Amino acid sequence: MDDSVRKIIRGVLKEFISDRELSKVEDYADDLFNPLGIDVEFTEHFRERLNDPRNKKQIETDELKDLFRKLYLKYGQKLPNFRKGTDAIVSDMNTNIHIPFEMKWDKERKEFDMMNKTIMRTKKFFSQDMPLKV
Repeated sequence: MDDSVRKIIRGVLKEFISDRELSKVEDYADDLFNPLGIDVEFTEHFRERLNDPRNKKQIETDELKDLFRKLYLKYGQKLPNFRKGTDAIVSDMNTNIHIPFEMKWDKERKEFDMMNKTIMRTKKFFSQDMPLKV
């Protein structure tokens, strides 16, 4: 199915990024961060907020992949040095997409879990957490 048909179907069904598509984004991000010992995870709230109409312009899978690619390139080598439980926000300055996340240590797997808590598209985003601008 080509992209134009997919966009029409999404508009009619009001489902923009499916769980299956988000799983592909997660696999992409995992492949990027795996060599650093980081597993990328999305919370249920992230999944709910992803397709929220308050985002105004729909968030696309390509935008998410690009954001994780930029995060990896700019901050990838620094992320494994974050203290356990560090909260931060990755903000894509081109798309105005913001993702607050927490780095959690997984004792069993001996790796960090990057827990992406929520997502939003907005020009003004304020938080006390560490900003990571890409």
